[in-house]
Amino acid sequence: MGVLHAQDEVLVENDSLLLWQVDRPLTWEDFKGPKQYPKDKQKTHHVAGTATKIRTLSYVEKGVPNFQVWAYFEKYRSWSITDTIKTLKHEQLHFDIQELYVRKMRKRFVKMNASNIKTVALYQEALQTLMNESGQYQLQYDKEVLFNPEKQKEWYDNIAQKLKKLKSYEYVPKQ
Repeated sequence: MGVLHAQDEVLVENDSLLLWQVDRPLTWEDFKGPKQYPKDKQKTHHVAGTATKIRTLSYVEKGVPNFQVWAYFEKYRSWSITDTIKTLKHEQLHFDIQELYVRKMRKRFVKMNASNIKTVALYQEALQTLMNESGQYQLQYDKEVLFNPEKQKEWYDNIAQKLKKLKSYEYVPKQ
């Protein structure tokens, strides 16, 4: 089983979007959204926000649905009021988690194709389920690592392991 390949060119980067790539980590210059200062004194730790999206391409080929997915960072919806490396790494992990779930989606779609599942609604349901799981996982990440550097390290290692395990589902743009 391998990675699904796009029929068309996939957008790698423009002024507002950045495709997840192992060799292109986020930089503070990517965070172009308006700065958001916390109004609630209980949330003074909230110094950056990362917006990501999943882009999809779906079509039917020889009677079998084909769903392709990519993880993107949204530059103008992402913001920061700090420039610390620690915070940048934290925000990068949010993007990495999005990529992890995109790889899970690719894996699920490959298995569905191999099982000759032809009902588009089942693919859409799988996509939605994993998108929901991704959102919950992002919230869990923030909750667990808040003011806890040891947990942050655990999350870095855990996500790196999971990405490595699903490496065969990584999309690598054509050079």
